[in-house]
Amino acid sequence: MRHHTTISVMTAALLTILTASAPPAHAGKSHLLQKAERHVVLHYTAAAGATECPDAGYGFVEVPADGSNNPAAFVVPDGYALVVTDVDWSVRGDLLANHSVYFQLYLRPSFNRVFHTGAQIDSNMAATDLWRGTHSMTSGFRMLPGATLCPSSYRETLSSSAVLDISQVILRGYLIKSK
Repeated sequence: MRHHTTISVMTAALLTILTASAPPAHAGKSHLLQKAERHVVLHYTAAAGATECPDAGYGFVEVPADGSNNPAAFVVPDGYALVVTDVDWSVRGDLLANHSVYFQLYLRPSFNRVFHTGAQIDSNMAATDLWRGTHSMTSGFRMLPGATLCPSSYRETLSSSAVLDISQVILRGYLIKSK
């Protein structure tokens, strides 16, 4: 019995030493197991008078980690892909109770939709003329160099639809090496 106890104590001590001195398997990486410097936060801007993405004045700009301004449109670097994992957005417009409102993101030049969500507007939302959402996706979607990401939003009834103004879009994701 004494031999078994000694081995157990020695094993526990060895495990403590090994785990204390070895870096974790994900050292230097975020909760998404990506290098922190590859994380990207993008903010959507739309200039007054711009009518359709990707007209001049539309686009996503990167929010630098140091808090500085970066007015240049974000471009996925060559050799990488952007994986978008989170979408925060808000739209304004003529929101009517019991109508459906939709928000979507699509890639240009193909117009392939990569994100779509919708909801029924209730009287509280209709009174504010503001609708917003936050989505964290398990799988996200990917954007390659040369593609342009465009948001759109609309209100729809059985007989008509109307485009809504996009107040804000914030995307979070990370860059991965692409082949």
